[in-house]
Amino acid sequence: MRISRVEILPGDVVQITQETHPWFPCLLLVTEVRSWGVQGCVLIPKSNDGSSRPSEAYNRLTWAQIARIGQAHIVPRRVENPSLPELPELFRTLDPARIRQLILAFEAELAAMPENLGKDPFPLVHTFADGCYIREIRIPQGGLYVGSIHKHAHPRFLLEGELLVVTEAGGRQHCIAPSYMVTPAGTKRVGLALEDTVIVTVHVTNETDLDAIETALIAPDYAALEAYQARHKETLP
Repeated sequence: MRISRVEILPGDVVQITQETHPWFPCLLLVTEVRSWGVQGCVLIPKSNDGSSRPSEAYNRLTWAQIARIGQAHIVPRRVENPSLPELPELFRTLDPARIRQLILAFEAELAAMPENLGKDPFPLVHTFADGCYIREIRIPQGGLYVGSIHKHAHPRFLLEGELLVVTEAGGRQHCIAPSYMVTPAGTKRVGLALEDTVIVTVHVTNETDLDAIETALIAPDYAALEAYQARHKETLP
């Protein structure tokens, strides 16, 4: 059975299922997830007599060559991908009932960190056209972010890079540029940039003042979103 790359994350264990592969049927610890498949290693223990040290044999495998076994309980530091942070639990759960709770908890955890860079930690470019506001954000590889709650649906374009994102409605998604999607109203997401990434969103508004735009487009919490939707239920789609 062919697996989807959405099902695989760094730190997972896969088995080589292609019988003609010279490493069949070894287990591989995934260190990187790419568009074509995974890169990872087979862990080789030290010899019983102590004459050799623990080591790794690396390989690259396509999606058709592997099957996911599960998540590794321990990943040796020597084989971790140093450019990516440890993935929070919310990137591993596929239970929609828990995702909102985990996103809010992760947002609070980020805000409490001494190295927290504030509300807008990554470079932004603001552009205006007739009746719309265009927002560009550049996220470096390994960058983690928590999005705001949007009152209205809007298009979102991934121009460069690769992202792993989690939303309450969509679960876990692996997005690769160039691509686009429509973000539904009420969406709040957490994202991890697997590569240097550029995202552009477009919002319908005649405002040009950034504070006024935020007030018009963003709900500070879910209670405010529900109150807004109740007030405008006759006009919202």
